[in-house]
Amino acid sequence: MRWPELLAAQGSKDVGGVKLPAVGFGTYNTKQGIAMQAVEIALSQGVRHIDTAAAYGNEQDIGKAWRSSGLSRSEIFLSSKLDRQQLGKGKVREALLHSLQDLGTDYLDVFYIHSPLSSKQVILESWSELQELKEEKLVRAVGVSNFGVKQLEELRKENLPVPSINQIEVSPFNQRRQIVSWCEANGCAVMSSSWSRLSNKETGAKNWPKLKEIAKSKGITAAQTLIAWSLHRGLLCIPRSGTETEKEVIAIKENSPGGVAAIKLTDQELKQLDSLDEMLASGALGRTDGWSKEDVRGAAWDPTEA
Repeated sequence: MRWPELLAAQGSKDVGGVKLPAVGFGTYNTKQGIAMQAVEIALSQGVRHIDTAAAYGNEQDIGKAWRSSGLSRSEIFLSSKLDRQQLGKGKVREALLHSLQDLGTDYLDVFYIHSPLSSKQVILESWSELQELKEEKLVRAVGVSNFGVKQLEELRKENLPVPSINQIEVSPFNQRRQIVSWCEANGCAVMSSSWSRLSNKETGAKNWPKLKEIAKSKGITAAQTLIAWSLHRGLLCIPRSGTETEKEVIAIKENSPGGVAAIKLTDQELKQLDSLDEMLASGALGRTDGWSKEDVRGAAWDPTEA
């Protein structure tokens, strides 16, 4: 396959006309209070893209954090997602307005459909309504999350605009090459989501020790190695961390754009990391959002079939 072009850690990628920073900060599974502290630290370390979702329940915290940072709205990028219950004709606008209020802004840089776990009709209706919101400049770019080739093709077959970005679980352990190839061929950026195990925490992946060996040989963390792989493969990424321990706070700094800017992987190291693909099912590395195996393996969930 042909991977997207390499991204610089302190660079950006065009996402529907938005120059989205290559390395941002994700807030999946980050509780209120902790989310505010984590985002404040991330912004102080040069992070300028904050990703959240209605389902995360922390949009108000993020709004407070960016407004207290001293940064202007034009200096940061805010992204959020439509929850499964917010999809459907007439619901999308209401959901966006609620997110805007909680985030303390009058527009979003990127607004996603969070999941393909809905009917084709509802997805198409929601996608069409997102285009209207973009035209009204309430959102600058629109994307999807967790979409596989099947769902992406359904949008294209209806002559609807291709998503500007697809946020999926992708790492050396589950590289989703079919999805990435489709996106690259169709002008859709790919973002490695904050639950792709861009972390130092050991996972159930059998090849985890091999990744640790590479990280140790370079004097960097496992998380930094995963982020470096994402950037070398042209994938935007949003690592995340809490603030409950000193180690977690340090991780926010280590995984910031400046923290990973100097990391370069050799061709041999990239080859080693590429060889770790286990084609794992989505969620196999530790998702905690309550979705069942039937959800992530069923016909409505294409990424696990890629």
